[in-house]
Amino acid sequence: MLEVAKLNVVRGATHVLKDVSFSIAAGELAALVGANGAGKSTTLLTLSGLLKARSGSAILNSPDGPLDLLRAPPEKIVRSGVVQCPEGRQIFQSLSVAENLSMGAYTRTDAAEIKRTLDQVEVLFPILAERRSVAAGTLSGGEQMMLAMGRALLAAPKLLLLDEPSLGLAPKMVEAIFDVVARLKASGVTILLIEQNAAMALEVADRAYVLEHGRIVKSGTGTDLANSDDVRRAYLGVGGQEAI
Repeated sequence: MLEVAKLNVVRGATHVLKDVSFSIAAGELAALVGANGAGKSTTLLTLSGLLKARSGSAILNSPDGPLDLLRAPPEKIVRSGVVQCPEGRQIFQSLSVAENLSMGAYTRTDAAEIKRTLDQVEVLFPILAERRSVAAGTLSGGEQMMLAMGRALLAAPKLLLLDEPSLGLAPKMVEAIFDVVARLKASGVTILLIEQNAAMALEVADRAYVLEHGRIVKSGTGTDLANSDDVRRAYLGVGGQEAI
C-alpha cells in the first residue's frame, strides 16, 4: 500500500531523515521504533504533508491510482485515506466528545456510512458513548487518546498513522490502547505505528523498522526484531540498557 524510498527531510539546520526507505502492505501493521530524536514523528508529519521533503518518494497505492504523498497537499492526502492520530492527542478541548468525533468525518458526505463508523467507534471505546456530551478537555489522558483514535477512525482511513499512542499513559491504559490497536489490525486497517514502547509495538507488528539518527538500521518481522540481541539490548531493556 505504501512504498517510501530514499526519503530525506531537513528541519532548520538538521538533516533529520537520511535516505529512509520502507514499505507497508495492505492490511499490515508496521512499527517504526527508535529513541527520542530518531526522526519517527518527522516521518509521519512528512507523510501527512505537514513537512516538506528535500528528496525521495512516498507512493500510496490505492484503487484510485498511485499518489506521491510528498508532492500532494495535506487535504488531498487526507481525502486519499491517509489519516494521522497525532502525538499528544491534540483534541479540541472545549468541544464535546461528539463534536470532536464529528470533526473526524469532515471530508465524508454519506450520513449513513458516518453513522455506521460512529457506531463502530463507540463499540471500540464505550467510554466515548457514555461521555459524548461532555467537554473533551475533562477526559483523562487515556480517554483523550481514545477520542483521538476515534476521531481518526471517523475519517475512514485506508492507512492509519499512529504517533506514540502510549505516550504519558498509565500501564493499564497502555494495555487497553494496544488491545484496540490489535483489534484494528485484525479488522484489516493498515497501520503505521510510531512508538517508543518498543516491546508493545513489536508484539503487535507484522513488520518493523528501527530508526536511529534518521536512518533505518534494522528491519524484519516484529517477532524477528523482538528476538534480536541488538534490539533487545538497545530497546527492550535487556542486558542493562534502559528500555524506551
